[in-house]
Amino acid sequence: MRSWTPLGLMRYYLAGKSTELGKVTVALIGLGMSNTTLGVANYNSGQTFLDPALVDTALNVVTDQNAPSLLNVTAYFEYMWPRYYAFFSDPLAVNDDLEQFLTDA
Repeated sequence: MRSWTPLGLMRYYLAGKSTELGKVTVALIGLGMSNTTLGVANYNSGQTFLDPALVDTALNVVTDQNAPSLLNVTAYFEYMWPRYYAFFSDPLAVNDDLEQFLTDA
């Protein structure tokens, strides 16, 4: 059985069992709690949950205003895949601290 909690999604991803949609979800979790996000408690603290080299691309993936709604997954990925191929095809570099952070929470 899959766990749809942030920790469950993270463990599923780290085990190599995640889908592309799972990757977007992990990116959202990582971006939302990384020191690169304005307004979070650890802003500018050096606590980065995603590879800093991928933060801008991950941010573009989750904020693209032209992307179709995820309610139509097929249209969403037809739009996103060619624009963000590297994001979806390469492993998302997630800091091990993110799993520990979610476990501790």
